[in-house]
Amino acid sequence: MFIPSALSVCPLFLHVAQADLKTLLTCLGASERHYKKASFVFHEGDPARWVGVVLWGGVHVLQQDFWGNRTILQRMEPGGLFGEAFCCAGADSSPYPSLAI
Repeated sequence: MFIPSALSVCPLFLHVAQADLKTLLTCLGASERHYKKASFVFHEGDPARWVGVVLWGGVHVLQQDFWGNRTILQRMEPGGLFGEAFCCAGADSSPYPSLAI
């Protein structure tokens, strides 16, 4: 299993030795997903079932108003962590605005 360097700057894995990352990711059931540019990772209201880490590229946290206007609230770079607060709190759905590549 290839371990991306972005995990070394991710707050979730800061104090985990590089040699232990492979075992930890396996225990957590980690998987790698690829998204095309301009696609959505998840939308507001989707089930909050997993935690994400940006490995390559970037992710925008978007808020869309009633008329369809989008505002970028945040840009996450490699190592950025998202979804952890809602997933770990056992929230039924994410109140987080949409995340897009």
